[in-house]
Amino acid sequence: MNDHRPKRPSFSLHHVFFGLCGSAAIAIGGCGDGGSTASTSTGGQAGGMGGAGGQTCVPEICNDLDDDCDGSVDEDVPGAGLSCDTALPGVCAAGTSTCKNAAVTCEPNVKPSPEAPDGLDNDCNGQVDDGLSLGNGLWAKGYGSDAASQYAQGIATDSAGNIAVIGQLSGGDIDFGGGKMKVTGTDDSFLVKLDPSGGFLWQQQFDYAGEYDRINSVAFDPAGNVFAAGTFSSEMTVGGTSLVPNGGGKDIFILKHNASTGAVLWRKVIGASTEPENLFDIAPTPAGGLVITGTSLGDTVNLGGGALKGSFADAYLAVYDAAGAHVFSKRFGNDDLGQNGRTVAVNAAGEIVLGVDLNGAADFGGGVLTSAGGSDIAIAKFSADGTHLWSKVYGTAEQQTVSQVAFDAQGNMLITGPHVDPIDFGCGPASPPNYAGFYVAKLDPSGACVWTRTYGTTPGQTVGTPRLAVDPAGNVLVAGGFSGTMDLGGGAMESGGKQTDVYVLKLSPSGVPIWSRHYGAPAPESDGCAALATDPMGHVVLTGHFEANIDFGTGTIPSGDLGESDVFVAKLSP
Repeated sequence: MNDHRPKRPSFSLHHVFFGLCGSAAIAIGGCGDGGSTASTSTGGQAGGMGGAGGQTCVPEICNDLDDDCDGSVDEDVPGAGLSCDTALPGVCAAGTSTCKNAAVTCEPNVKPSPEAPDGLDNDCNGQVDDGLSLGNGLWAKGYGSDAASQYAQGIATDSAGNIAVIGQLSGGDIDFGGGKMKVTGTDDSFLVKLDPSGGFLWQQQFDYAGEYDRINSVAFDPAGNVFAAGTFSSEMTVGGTSLVPNGGGKDIFILKHNASTGAVLWRKVIGASTEPENLFDIAPTPAGGLVITGTSLGDTVNLGGGALKGSFADAYLAVYDAAGAHVFSKRFGNDDLGQNGRTVAVNAAGEIVLGVDLNGAADFGGGVLTSAGGSDIAIAKFSADGTHLWSKVYGTAEQQTVSQVAFDAQGNMLITGPHVDPIDFGCGPASPPNYAGFYVAKLDPSGACVWTRTYGTTPGQTVGTPRLAVDPAGNVLVAGGFSGTMDLGGGAMESGGKQTDVYVLKLSPSGVPIWSRHYGAPAPESDGCAALATDPMGHVVLTGHFEANIDFGTGTIPSGDLGESDVFVAKLSP
């Protein structure tokens, strides 16, 4: 049967509340009585918005009402959503204009949080890093004998915070907790692993048959195994493993040690020319391999991939996999002036940055780079397979060198070294305060300058070779030795006479000084920092030498013999 009754107009809640906009709508909007009305047709379609003698819908303003009758209060009001200044200190300064409680106000983009050691005012109280124990000594240990000098060469940390330290023994003996290592010849080397609290884990002695052989660099692979590398010219014994050089001059040795025991997993000897090869730095790859750099003084050198011909003294770069197999190698140099591969680092993608002291000309793959005079700084970046990405040279007619490069977690590069003249990494010329000093520069992944900082001591005094590390938050740590008076941003620090003391500087990711520390003994004793590293918690570990009592804030460490040099290892809070 057909239903011929007329159909009622169709309504929905939407029509009731937003079409009629009468007394029922007043709870939702601000349209008032007779605001927006809805006319309907047989098809149930809503009619246009209009006022039947009452308030009409208008553009939204900040007044806690639904002016445009769309069911939302104070949305998209004029003046909201813009950048503004909150007039608050610290990280709370930057804000966004927001409609709140019927008024447009400037709300901070970042809320106050507990203070952190990052050079920022996190709690927005107008003070930076207040209430924190910044750079305080957590523990420090001294090692040495009363018969000869011992020197540290390098330090590294693994993902658990364990510490590996390398150094040189010039006679006498040394005991890190595993029994005395006694030098049988003129010079030996040591490798020791400590736990995060400085407790002894294991040690290895590098027993050389000759002299002037040494271990130069140390690194952990991702599994916690330890790489140790250096140069030697005579037979060497390490943990029952013997190594013999290939050529008539100095050759390169690389050893990989077991994480738990220190036992030698594999060994590698590189060099076949009668001229020496020098190794200056190593860096682990994400896959457990190793990158090395240094200088080859022979016309030909074979780093594992075949003969590489060059000039008098060339820089080299070589990569080996986790088993020690050759991946690729390169040699750089076009003249007889000498190029030194000083430092190397690898990022999480396996990309490599190489730092070279350039004395003349070299082509890293992007065209010949030439120094302006003396020694200049060359920085080259390569992909994991060795493809040249970019290379640049920095310097003037005076002497500039690079001592260390490092990556942060974002792939930016940090560089440090000594210099005596203005240097420009692309941020403008930067000069040391008193002729001689050191620089710290940050480059983005493309090599563009982010910032540059320079520091120096009083005229006639010295600043030693700076060492650099980057913590997980991107803060930059620099350490070395200095004499005279130097200000690193936290006030003047004065050494004991003309002898050197130890300094440590921490910069935020933006280059702002967070803290600086100074350690040393009164004149005439000399102290110095050979290397530093950071652990996963941001703690700072450093090693070097001291000739008299030294205190890192944890109590005095006595030297084994005044006038001779002993080894220190210290750990500082972030």
